[in-house]
Amino acid sequence: MSDDVNNHRSDRPLLPAATRGSAGGHSGRGSGPRPHVNILPKKRQAVSIACDTCRSRKIKVRGKAKSKFISLHCDGQQTCFSCRKNHIVCTYQTLRASPSTQELQRKYTESENKVKNFEAFIRLLRSHKEMEAMEICKRVRSGVDVETVLSLVRDGDLLAQMHLHPEAQFQYTFPYIRHMPAFLCQPDNVYLNSPLYRSTRTKQQPDTTDKTTSHDPGTQYFIPHHAAEPIDPRFDSVKLSEWTAVTRDNAFLTHLLKIYFQFDFPCFPVFHHDYFLQDLIAGCEECCSSLLVNAILAAACHGYRNAENRAEFWDPSTMGYRFLSECRRLWELELGNSSLTTIHAATILAVTYNVNGLDKVGWTYMMQAIAAAESIDLFGDVKNSDSQKLKVVRTFTAWMLFDFQAISCFHLFRPPVVRHAPRTILPDPATHAKWYGELWLSYPTDQRLLPMWHGYTLKATAELGVIFNDMAWQAFAEGRKGLSLTEQAHFQERLNTCMHYLSALIYILDPLSSSAGESSQDQTLSAATVLALAKIKLETLVRLYYVHHGFDSPDFFMMQFLMFLGFMHIRSLATSPTDELSDAYRSTIYLVTKGLRAQGQNYYLAEVLYRMMRDAMSSSDQKYLGTILNVSVDDDGRKSLISQHTRSAYPIDIFSINEDPEKQRLSNLIKGTVDTT
Repeated sequence: MSDDVNNHRSDRPLLPAATRGSAGGHSGRGSGPRPHVNILPKKRQAVSIACDTCRSRKIKVRGKAKSKFISLHCDGQQTCFSCRKNHIVCTYQTLRASPSTQELQRKYTESENKVKNFEAFIRLLRSHKEMEAMEICKRVRSGVDVETVLSLVRDGDLLAQMHLHPEAQFQYTFPYIRHMPAFLCQPDNVYLNSPLYRSTRTKQQPDTTDKTTSHDPGTQYFIPHHAAEPIDPRFDSVKLSEWTAVTRDNAFLTHLLKIYFQFDFPCFPVFHHDYFLQDLIAGCEECCSSLLVNAILAAACHGYRNAENRAEFWDPSTMGYRFLSECRRLWELELGNSSLTTIHAATILAVTYNVNGLDKVGWTYMMQAIAAAESIDLFGDVKNSDSQKLKVVRTFTAWMLFDFQAISCFHLFRPPVVRHAPRTILPDPATHAKWYGELWLSYPTDQRLLPMWHGYTLKATAELGVIFNDMAWQAFAEGRKGLSLTEQAHFQERLNTCMHYLSALIYILDPLSSSAGESSQDQTLSAATVLALAKIKLETLVRLYYVHHGFDSPDFFMMQFLMFLGFMHIRSLATSPTDELSDAYRSTIYLVTKGLRAQGQNYYLAEVLYRMMRDAMSSSDQKYLGTILNVSVDDDGRKSLISQHTRSAYPIDIFSINEDPEKQRLSNLIKGTVDTT
């Protein structure tokens, strides 16, 4: 036992390791000399990436180089320690081809994401409607990758914005000057007190909590019109492929039909949409025909955003060209036919050719539609022997054709073709809403269906057409030289407050405001005051339209107002106004030019007007416009197309109903430009 104890005591004592910087001695028992202890270096931090130089020299890679004795170690960072010390350029190009751990991890992550995207794509096809699923598959078949399609469906534009949910208060911003110009903020400008203007200043979102009983119209004031979707249960039952030989894709054709009813039809509703849809589904040809369907589809192609060159009506590869070609073929078969559907189709074709910059061709279709209407006494009294359906359709068609020719003749500075309005009076939409039918829109974030007030719009447009017809007759009939003072005052009283009224008011008051003839000084001052206020109101409406809806969606009526304001302010700049007014005028010029260029994506006429207006601007304004639109001023590549494809009698840069329009007709101006060049 004692021997064991003695043996333990004779063992060498275990002492703690010496620390760096110890002065001498050691802790523990005894006072012997400090033993020599080798301090092992810390295990290096592994780095999987080395620069090209270190790879070629086979230098070990470490995370950080702290010791002066490891100058041959690469720290795997740019620039690495070894290259810095030896003054060598440090590059990592070989990493791209190296099968490093990070590279393998990246490839694995990409593969995993692809699998997840394909799984999400399958779920997408299962969860969406058949028509939407077909559109999604069509995108993939056209070459769009799955990830992009998923992004479009979730966040962007697919199948007419495909249930797009924009922010509730999305608004467009003005170029150059972000706010409403001061000269528009006049006490007499009633539009600044309207919900349209107030909604641009408030931050409160529309209340749509009670979707069934609420009648708050706030949604329409906060969400752009193009974000809405036309809703009609009959859209799901139509088979348009049975009415056209251009394509058998019913989903695509139905999409075009929705575009037409949302953007084109409200401007010129040339047929009764309820009876048209009924006969379209039933296969009846009383209110529907192949010619009419193809004319509708040709017009709708202007608003099909997936086609980038949709405005190039001369391009055989576009769907618009194909539908128009089919219309021309069917039109030849319809020669001599005075049916209602032929009149409808001819009117739509006239509108289509007008927005293509071929209103000389469009005029011939309008004349044929009027000739067919007169041959069946469409503008006369309805016959008691006709069915109720036929009475409604005839009256509807008569008024819409009359209204179209009245507005067309007025803006072309020509006397009306139809002298008097139809004899049958349109009913009051307040008490006969079913007579007109209704168009409904579905807005994102709102479960309600909101009406477009089709009956009220049609009734007001028809009444305005009567005034336009009378003005055109008094001003442009043979032997007439404009409107007299009495006639100008008479038409001013008849006109109602709407955007089209304002442009017409400027036409009739401009000669009076600058006249020194039969008008007295008080009358001249009064006319000048009304004229100035009309210009202010018109520009206010155009600006409010832009703030709420932008200019990208198809709207062929808007071209008239944009052209009008642009040339008006180009003239105003020539009068050397104050700096504040000059900036305000320029902001409007840039805005409307931007709008014409945007509409030029839909209608070729808008592109022609854009180029004519841009050429009328000063060189400095042209350069600044190029920065706003991100285009080159010297893009003459499409200028040669203007003279080749434009056949238009439309007068531009003219503001008085008493002016001679011949020199200002579009084709004459283009011819003069070409001759000068």
